[in-house]
Amino acid sequence: MAAAAVGSSDCAGKSLASVSWTGPMKEYDEQVLRSAKERARADLDLDEWEKQGWASKPIAVAEGATYGHIERVHTDDLSVEAFRERFERANLPVLIGGVVDKWPAAVNWEPERLSKRLRHRMFKCGEDDDGHAVKIKLKYFNRYMATTRDDSPLYIFDSAFTKDDRCKKLMDDFEVPPQFPEDLFQLSGDSRRPPYRWFLMGPRRSGTCLHIDPLATSAWNALVRGRKRWVLFPPDADVPLVRGKVDGIVRSGEDDEAVDYFALHLPRILEKGGGAEAMGCIQFVQHPGETLFVPSGWWHAVLNLDDTVAITQNFASTVNFPRVWLETRGGRPKMARKLLRELSKCRPDLAAQARALNERDGFSMVETPAQRAVKLERRRKREERRNQRKARRAARAASGDGSDSDASTTSTSSSSSSSTSLTDSDSDELSTAAAGAPVPASSSSAAAAAAMGSSSSSSSSGGGGGGGGALPAGPRG
Repeated sequence: MAAAAVGSSDCAGKSLASVSWTGPMKEYDEQVLRSAKERARADLDLDEWEKQGWASKPIAVAEGATYGHIERVHTDDLSVEAFRERFERANLPVLIGGVVDKWPAAVNWEPERLSKRLRHRMFKCGEDDDGHAVKIKLKYFNRYMATTRDDSPLYIFDSAFTKDDRCKKLMDDFEVPPQFPEDLFQLSGDSRRPPYRWFLMGPRRSGTCLHIDPLATSAWNALVRGRKRWVLFPPDADVPLVRGKVDGIVRSGEDDEAVDYFALHLPRILEKGGGAEAMGCIQFVQHPGETLFVPSGWWHAVLNLDDTVAITQNFASTVNFPRVWLETRGGRPKMARKLLRELSKCRPDLAAQARALNERDGFSMVETPAQRAVKLERRRKREERRNQRKARRAARAASGDGSDSDASTTSTSSSSSSSTSLTDSDSDELSTAAAGAPVPASSSSAAAAAAMGSSSSSSSSGGGGGGGGALPAGPRG
């Protein structure tokens, strides 16, 4: 049995959607959802979303066994200094109770209130093959949550809610927990930094597969409604094994989604790895009202056991800065240069750390032809994968097995697909750069990072849950 939650509320098991919707789906609602699902997962026909029948299998939302140890501490008993010494410097996860109970969100994010405030607001629930956001109005998503029997449902994972005047009021309903006062990436400016804060809303069985957070950032995930099942592996884990990328883990007919990972793949992974203790695995259930700290570099996956509402944020701090810098200087060079300039003004101690790490590794902040070549090769491979997915979708549509989505029922982000396409000029630069410095044969993140002069491997995110496609990197809770 899981340890008793500290500061948890009584919202576990309560269906969020059923409060505001109990009737059958309307025909237009179904059209909207079909469109969103077709675009979010072009690799699936509509009748394949329920092919494994997880909705009728209790194991799909079981709490599972408790592995390892994670402390539960009340926020009033955990000062910033104590948190840093006991957990952040030790790079250990912790569940903090009592934070959410003090937020207006504890009341305002009650299902009926959310539905009334934001029923016409569009939220991101996935991405299409071109990387554009698939969005859906909250009123349709609520009805979907109440009725879905999808194996791995759509999952709202929205980082753009602060850009909408009405939805931005959600920011008034919570504040950053006191244990996480630093956000060093804000020094680089909003135009440079990647997405870092997400509003989450998902039905039971939705979730995210195993991943680590980008740029070696840490994260906090505050759960307002429902329960989440988490599994964590330490930074030194056997990555191919814990991700299920070795023979015998994922079998024919199984999907690469969170519900499959927890119900089928994880037991095989633990058996092959010698057990949870030998692998440093921690598995537990997060209860409503609890805030989870996910340390830098820890691999984690999450499964929603109930209909859930949460808020999560990634951050860079003084403690994790050395790891963050090693990833950022190679992964986001323009952002890194801006960050270094700003740190020189307000945190000269951290700027000195960054320069010392660069000198130690012989890393230049000026982009070399080899680094440019590796970056373009990564972009080319991403575009190739997207084109393969689009080709499969077009083939199904031509055979009458699928249909194109109705653009009027869902919304795409304003970003252009040209931002991820390999242009003619890019190809020329790739050829020129490759002539001066060959691109490593391996396309793995570690090899690419080595070619770029980074002393640590690049962070990579696991696949998104619930047909959400490539969800934004983050703790994915």
